[in-house]
Amino acid sequence: MNFERALLCGLGNTGSALLPLLAALPGLREVVLVDRDRIERANLACQAGLTAADVGRSKARVHARRLRGLRPGLKVVAYEQDLARIPLGEWHGALVAGCLDNNEARVVLNAGAFRARAALLLDLGVRADNRLARVSVLHPCRAGSACLECSWSEADYSPARHACAPPAPASGASAALGALAASLAMLEIEKLRDSALEPVAREVVVCADSHEIFSSALHRRSACRFEHSALNLSTAPLSLDATTLGEFFHLASVRGATAMRVEGRFYHPPLSCSAGCGGRLAPGFRPRGGGGVCQVCGRPSAGAAAFQCQTVLAQAEWPPLLGIPLSRLGLRDRDVITLAAADGQPSSFLITLTSS
Repeated sequence: MNFERALLCGLGNTGSALLPLLAALPGLREVVLVDRDRIERANLACQAGLTAADVGRSKARVHARRLRGLRPGLKVVAYEQDLARIPLGEWHGALVAGCLDNNEARVVLNAGAFRARAALLLDLGVRADNRLARVSVLHPCRAGSACLECSWSEADYSPARHACAPPAPASGASAALGALAASLAMLEIEKLRDSALEPVAREVVVCADSHEIFSSALHRRSACRFEHSALNLSTAPLSLDATTLGEFFHLASVRGATAMRVEGRFYHPPLSCSAGCGGRLAPGFRPRGGGGVCQVCGRPSAGAAAFQCQTVLAQAEWPPLLGIPLSRLGLRDRDVITLAAADGQPSSFLITLTSS
């Protein structure tokens, strides 16, 4: 099993330790980094690759620079935002590693990996008490494979942590423990790369205090909250600036399309500028509650209220948008557009080229 793309979610204790190991992975061409947080002074003692000059800077940007230095020529993409806001296509075919500090983010990680058919999903974790390091190894492309939530109980879903909440408190885990979890994950990657054995979903836990290793197989659970559905993605190479929505529909050639959606985004209808200039915000696909720019005064303006956002755009609403380039509608590289058809079989398209 070879990996050309990697998606690394979370750049704290374990993520910062895993990054240089990924940089040395043969055949890797692109790494996508995701972390919304900024570096704090307390991070310097337990997170790899940081200096005092990095305090206050974006973790994603700092580690992107670090990664480019470790492996010149590697394509590095950095997202300074919540995991739920990045294009779903970033998961497709990728080696996905989650180094997260809460289960709300892990739900997003798991859904993206299985819906977009990631090549491999690794979930890493550490606990300072007993010096525990864990890696869960999952195979989203394999039929009937367990997902991350299959092993969860109801207690794993609470307490909820909202996206607007401040960063979770430090775990107290040392840099060495984070490096141990990262090394476990990298060894699993190497085993899959070098072995012809059938991949097995499993969890491996090392207790550094007692020098014990625990390994258990992970099985699909019928009562799992996740629906275990995947999109059948077709690649749509195009220029976001030059291709209009109407031209995209022509290229997609989906007969009898009745509705469309952009996975993970919401359609915002044209609204009046909140600054009161009389202008209007351009319609487009943005995060729920995301603002826009007034077409008259050019100032940022509040976006649509939650009840005004639409997850699905019906065919009757398409005509005013057909001549607008995809980039002006908020579409991004590796966004996924799904078209619903009258026969009930949706078609999903992965945008693969950036704006020209």
